[in-house]
Amino acid sequence: MIVYPALAACGTTEGYEKILASYVGNPESALLAQWGAPHSVYESGGTKYLTYSSSRTFSVPGTPPTYNTTCNLGYCTSIPVGGSSGYTSDRRCRTTFEVHAGTVTSWRYTGNDCLA
Repeated sequence: MIVYPALAACGTTEGYEKILASYVGNPESALLAQWGAPHSVYESGGTKYLTYSSSRTFSVPGTPPTYNTTCNLGYCTSIPVGGSSGYTSDRRCRTTFEVHAGTVTSWRYTGNDCLA
């Protein structure tokens, strides 16, 4: 997994977009200095597309219930209360910068983990 500069676990897409926008008008070398080598590069018609991708999967364990126990005439009954089942989440982000004549001209991203 690649950790991009200034990304935070509790970030927003607005924060991410602000970071991406800060590269527009700057040289490709500034982008590479911060983000490192891209996962893929595509060139067409004098324009270069640098794509960075990240993905992660994490699991959140469940919590056991508590029990309310009542007894009547020597018989006891326990009833589960609360608790939750665990879950797994997949998080992804794919960001592409467009570079023309050595200058970053635009960007786009997709995914549910493009946050800063």
